[in-house]
Amino acid sequence: MREAERGGREEGWRARGREVESRTPPTPSSHPSLTPPGTHAWLLNTGWTGGAYGVGSRIKLRHTRAILDAIHAGALDKAATTRSPVFGLHVPVECAGVPAELLDPRGAWADPSAFDAALAHLATIYAANFDKYADGDGFVCPKLAAAIVAAGPAVEANGA
Repeated sequence: MREAERGGREEGWRARGREVESRTPPTPSSHPSLTPPGTHAWLLNTGWTGGAYGVGSRIKLRHTRAILDAIHAGALDKAATTRSPVFGLHVPVECAGVPAELLDPRGAWADPSAFDAALAHLATIYAANFDKYADGDGFVCPKLAAAIVAAGPAVEANGA
């Protein structure tokens, strides 16, 4: 059942004459603004780094702003990256105004094994959620659902 039918946050969309088509976020194949060649999406951690809550610290606003400035200037499009394990994200190794250790999540944690455990737990949670929609569940076609699941985290039998 759609949020609008339950009186959820999308109800305002219906009131303005726009029908909500699905619960899933737009995908490159379903949303025209995401399909042009050269379109990029960035995942920016504006929260916690250096360890679990209570161990690490909030990311400083000046570092978040420096990363956003680099994105807007196109500097990160050209930056060298490393590929993160499990999630396969391309992470810049350098960004003006940002300490290099902040760009390496595992290296920013005082206890790398605690980072590995947290990463494995997060990957397991994501994979379980992806599995719920493996057949598309009526929201996307099975072929797109399979591509979404394949793009999810790489979880081994004994964890990430």
